[in-house]
Amino acid sequence: MNRQVINNVIRFISLILVQGLLLSNVVLVGGRAQVYLYVLFIVMLPLRIAPGLAMLLSFFLGLGVDMFYDSPGLHASASVLAAFVRPYFIQILTPRDDYDINDRPTISRMGLFWFLRLAAGVIFTHSLWIFLLESFSLAGLGSSLVKAISTSLMTLLVSVVTVYLFTRRKI
Repeated sequence: MNRQVINNVIRFISLILVQGLLLSNVVLVGGRAQVYLYVLFIVMLPLRIAPGLAMLLSFFLGLGVDMFYDSPGLHASASVLAAFVRPYFIQILTPRDDYDINDRPTISRMGLFWFLRLAAGVIFTHSLWIFLLESFSLAGLGSSLVKAISTSLMTLLVSVVTVYLFTRRKI
Protein backbone atom coordinates (compact mmCIF):
# COMPACT_ATOMS: atom_id res chain seq x y z
CA MET A 1 0.00 0.00 0.00
CA ASN A 2 1.25 3.44 -0.75
CA ARG A 3 1.59 6.19 1.81
CA GLN A 4 -1.52 8.09 0.69
CA VAL A 5 -3.76 5.05 1.21
CA ILE A 6 -2.32 4.47 4.68
CA ASN A 7 -2.83 8.15 5.57
CA ASN A 8 -6.44 8.00 4.36
CA VAL A 9 -7.15 4.85 6.41
CA ILE A 10 -5.68 6.50 9.52
CA ARG A 11 -7.65 9.71 8.83
CA PHE A 12 -10.87 7.68 8.27
CA ILE A 13 -10.60 5.79 11.57
CA SER A 14 -9.33 8.77 13.57
CA LEU A 15 -12.09 11.12 12.43
CA ILE A 16 -14.82 8.57 13.20
CA LEU A 17 -13.39 8.03 16.70
CA VAL A 18 -12.89 11.76 17.40
CA GLN A 19 -16.40 12.51 16.18
CA GLY A 20 -18.02 9.69 18.13
CA LEU A 21 -16.04 9.84 21.35
CA LEU A 22 -15.29 13.56 21.70
CA LEU A 23 -17.52 15.70 19.50
CA SER A 24 -20.82 13.83 19.70
CA ASN A 25 -21.73 15.62 22.93
CA VAL A 26 -20.46 19.08 21.96
CA VAL A 27 -23.29 21.48 21.24
CA LEU A 28 -22.49 25.17 20.74
CA VAL A 29 -24.29 28.48 20.17
CA GLY A 30 -27.19 27.71 22.49
CA GLY A 31 -27.89 24.30 20.99
CA ARG A 32 -27.87 25.55 17.41
CA ALA A 33 -24.43 24.36 16.32
CA GLN A 34 -22.49 21.14 16.36
CA VAL A 35 -19.08 20.24 14.99
CA TYR A 36 -19.02 17.54 12.31
CA LEU A 37 -15.27 17.21 11.91
CA TYR A 38 -15.56 13.83 10.17
CA VAL A 39 -16.68 15.63 6.97
CA LEU A 40 -13.04 16.70 6.66
CA PHE A 41 -12.29 13.18 5.38
CA ILE A 42 -14.59 13.77 2.40
CA VAL A 43 -13.14 17.22 1.73
CA MET A 44 -9.56 15.90 1.77
CA LEU A 45 -10.00 12.93 -0.54
CA PRO A 46 -7.77 13.10 -3.65
CA LEU A 47 -9.12 15.57 -6.20
CA ARG A 48 -9.73 13.02 -8.95
CA ILE A 49 -10.93 10.05 -6.90
CA ALA A 50 -13.61 8.05 -8.70
CA PRO A 51 -17.01 9.44 -7.63
CA GLY A 52 -18.37 5.97 -6.89
CA LEU A 53 -15.44 5.18 -4.61
CA ALA A 54 -15.77 8.54 -2.86
CA MET A 55 -19.47 7.91 -2.21
CA LEU A 56 -18.80 4.35 -0.98
CA LEU A 57 -16.09 5.52 1.43
CA SER A 58 -18.35 8.36 2.57
CA PHE A 59 -21.20 5.93 3.18
CA PHE A 60 -19.03 3.83 5.49
CA LEU A 61 -17.70 6.97 7.16
CA GLY A 62 -21.23 8.17 7.88
CA LEU A 63 -22.31 4.71 8.98
CA GLY A 64 -19.45 4.66 11.50
CA VAL A 65 -20.59 8.01 12.88
CA ASP A 66 -24.23 6.85 12.90
CA MET A 67 -23.24 4.05 15.28
CA PHE A 68 -22.13 6.63 17.85
CA TYR A 69 -25.16 8.90 17.33
CA ASP A 70 -27.85 6.18 17.20
CA SER A 71 -29.10 7.76 14.00
CA PRO A 72 -29.39 4.94 11.47
CA GLY A 73 -28.54 6.35 8.07
CA LEU A 74 -28.69 10.08 8.83
CA HIS A 75 -24.95 10.76 8.72
CA ALA A 76 -24.44 8.10 6.05
CA SER A 77 -26.90 9.80 3.69
CA ALA A 78 -25.45 13.26 4.39
CA SER A 79 -21.94 11.95 3.77
CA VAL A 80 -22.92 10.35 0.47
CA LEU A 81 -24.57 13.61 -0.62
CA ALA A 82 -21.43 15.55 0.36
CA ALA A 83 -19.28 13.16 -1.69
CA PHE A 84 -21.72 13.50 -4.59
CA VAL A 85 -21.57 17.32 -4.72
CA ARG A 86 -17.82 17.56 -4.03
CA PRO A 87 -16.73 17.07 -7.69
CA TYR A 88 -19.02 19.92 -8.75
CA PHE A 89 -17.42 22.29 -6.24
CA ILE A 90 -13.96 21.14 -7.38
CA GLN A 91 -14.93 21.72 -11.02
CA ILE A 92 -16.05 25.26 -10.22
CA LEU A 93 -12.81 25.97 -8.32
CA THR A 94 -10.36 24.30 -10.73
CA PRO A 95 -8.29 26.66 -12.89
CA ARG A 96 -7.73 26.06 -16.60
CA ASP A 97 -4.32 24.45 -16.12
CA ASP A 98 -5.94 21.83 -13.85
CA TYR A 99 -4.36 20.01 -10.91
CA ASP A 100 -2.31 16.85 -10.57
CA ILE A 101 -4.60 13.83 -10.46
CA ASN A 102 -3.25 12.71 -7.07
CA ASP A 103 -3.37 16.11 -5.35
CA ARG A 104 -5.23 16.34 -2.08
CA PRO A 105 -7.02 19.59 -1.34
CA THR A 106 -4.94 20.87 1.56
CA ILE A 107 -4.30 24.45 2.54
CA SER A 108 -0.57 24.16 1.81
CA ARG A 109 -1.19 22.86 -1.73
CA MET A 110 -4.21 24.86 -2.84
CA GLY A 111 -4.15 27.92 -0.61
CA LEU A 112 -6.44 28.95 2.23
CA PHE A 113 -9.06 30.71 0.09
CA TRP A 114 -9.42 27.77 -2.32
CA PHE A 115 -9.64 25.29 0.57
CA LEU A 116 -12.21 27.41 2.42
CA ARG A 117 -14.49 27.60 -0.61
CA LEU A 118 -14.36 23.84 -1.22
CA ALA A 119 -14.76 22.93 2.43
CA ALA A 120 -17.56 25.45 3.00
CA GLY A 121 -19.58 24.11 0.08
CA VAL A 122 -19.20 20.47 1.07
CA ILE A 123 -19.73 21.10 4.79
CA PHE A 124 -22.80 23.31 4.25
CA THR A 125 -24.41 20.74 1.93
CA HIS A 126 -23.75 18.03 4.52
CA SER A 127 -25.09 20.10 7.44
CA LEU A 128 -28.18 21.33 5.63
CA TRP A 129 -29.12 17.78 4.65
CA ILE A 130 -28.76 16.56 8.25
CA PHE A 131 -30.94 19.31 9.71
CA LEU A 132 -33.56 19.08 6.96
CA LEU A 133 -33.88 15.35 7.58
CA GLU A 134 -34.02 15.90 11.34
CA SER A 135 -36.90 18.38 11.08
CA PHE A 136 -38.52 16.51 8.17
CA SER A 137 -40.91 19.37 7.47
CA LEU A 138 -40.91 22.65 5.63
CA ALA A 139 -42.20 24.34 8.78
CA GLY A 140 -38.76 23.86 10.32
CA LEU A 141 -36.92 25.19 7.27
CA GLY A 142 -35.83 28.44 8.94
CA SER A 143 -34.58 26.66 12.04
CA SER A 144 -32.80 24.06 9.89
CA LEU A 145 -31.12 26.79 7.88
CA VAL A 146 -29.89 28.60 11.01
CA LYS A 147 -28.56 25.34 12.45
CA ALA A 148 -26.90 24.41 9.15
CA ILE A 149 -25.17 27.78 8.84
CA SER A 150 -23.95 27.86 12.45
CA THR A 151 -22.84 24.21 12.32
CA SER A 152 -21.06 24.81 9.01
CA LEU A 153 -19.18 27.80 10.40
CA MET A 154 -18.09 25.92 13.53
CA THR A 155 -17.13 22.82 11.53
CA LEU A 156 -15.20 24.93 9.02
CA LEU A 157 -13.29 26.69 11.81
CA VAL A 158 -12.36 23.42 13.53
CA SER A 159 -11.49 21.84 10.17
CA VAL A 160 -9.08 24.63 9.21
CA VAL A 161 -7.37 24.43 12.61
CA THR A 162 -7.13 20.64 12.25
CA VAL A 163 -5.63 20.87 8.76
CA TYR A 164 -3.06 23.40 9.96
CA LEU A 165 -2.14 21.19 12.91
CA PHE A 166 -1.94 17.84 11.13
CA THR A 167 -0.67 18.44 7.60
CA ARG A 168 2.88 18.97 6.52
CA ARG A 169 3.79 22.25 4.92
CA LYS A 170 5.39 22.43 1.48
CA ILE A 171 9.04 23.38 1.73
